[in-house]
Amino acid sequence: KKAGVNRSTYYRHFDSKEDIIAFGFERMMKEYLEAVTAMGNISHETYLYEMFSHFYRHKEELLLMNRHGVAHLILGVLNRIFLAKASSSDFSDQFPLWYHTGGIYHVFLLWFSFDMEISPRIMTDLAVKMFPADYRSILLREKPVKAQD
Repeated sequence: KKAGVNRSTYYRHFDSKEDIIAFGFERMMKEYLEAVTAMGNISHETYLYEMFSHFYRHKEELLLMNRHGVAHLILGVLNRIFLAKASSSDFSDQFPLWYHTGGIYHVFLLWFSFDMEISPRIMTDLAVKMFPADYRSILLREKPVKAQD
């Protein structure tokens, strides 16, 4: 009502409140990906800093999701977006993507548990220490082209 939109309008496009919330997070994620993609060839550190900064700007919404027990919806969105980068349905191809999304999700949960009071700069510095210097984010890698038979 506050937005001037009737509740029935939402439910014509979404099956549940959870679908609306997941859509909102997916929109946040796509905005972030469009922004970093437009930046061109960036370092992993820049990629991470932009990620933490982007989601920090949505701190209020993310903490609200967490307080209301629906932060688990983030994992589904991350899985959909990252798995779209898979070149096949092969277990070994999918393994690093699932591993990576689980890590991102759990880092977000940790950040939420500290009310996102840790700055994006500190989050980035902590994350960068965990990767080799030449690491390139999975989402910024080109999707391998499958060989034609």
